[in-house]
Amino acid sequence: MDKSSDINPDGACKPFVTSFCEGVEPGDGQVADCLAEYQRGVEAQMDAEDRYGVHVKAEADMTVSGGLSDECNEEVMQFKIQRSTNINRNTPLAKACADDANKYCNMTWFSGYRNGSVIACLRDIRDKLKPECKKQVFKVQLDASYDYRVDQTLHEACRKDAETLCPGVKLGGGRIQECLKKQRLKLGWDCSAELFRKEVEDTDDIRLSIRLFRECLADKKQYCADVAPGQAMAKQCLEEHIDQLSHSCRSA
Repeated sequence: MDKSSDINPDGACKPFVTSFCEGVEPGDGQVADCLAEYQRGVEAQMDAEDRYGVHVKAEADMTVSGGLSDECNEEVMQFKIQRSTNINRNTPLAKACADDANKYCNMTWFSGYRNGSVIACLRDIRDKLKPECKKQVFKVQLDASYDYRVDQTLHEACRKDAETLCPGVKLGGGRIQECLKKQRLKLGWDCSAELFRKEVEDTDDIRLSIRLFRECLADKKQYCADVAPGQAMAKQCLEEHIDQLSHSCRSA
């Protein structure tokens, strides 16, 4: 297997691959995607249980804040970070978006396919994309909502602010983004602009807002179960039931 096509299934994530991604064929980031999806699910579940006072017993090889070990989670995220720097490193994205990239984002004359420039372009014009391309772009957006380092432009603009204003804040779970939002008045201009851009993008789908998704998941299942994701439809539905929502969801 090409080392750049997926994480090493025999590395730090080996026990988790065996336990949670058995049968997933390595390649095209499929193992990394499986583990990332598992981690997001576990963190959301543990967050909800902690909020309602339910004790969750962690296994010896698991972190307190999630299902994967810190080493495994970072291995997964480093793979995704590297893949986000160049569309050709993300084979499913490159294949699904070849036509759209050539049509709307042909930037080779200026910056080539480096530094996430084409991915950023596709993200900006996602409403024009073909369905399969839009699906793959959403997966990149979902990863970036979990860890801001996956969004190349956001990370470049906010790295120094994050280091200064959010020391000790654990990566992942959208925690850095939330920290930056709380200190918006202290942010540099570039970081503030990119953070706003990311917030606007995230309003399109409730799943892209980690905090809103966690706080409102139960409410969505109760009042908006039949509402399809995307186009901000779930958020609009929740707003229509504002008086019936839980306090935590209304405060999100």
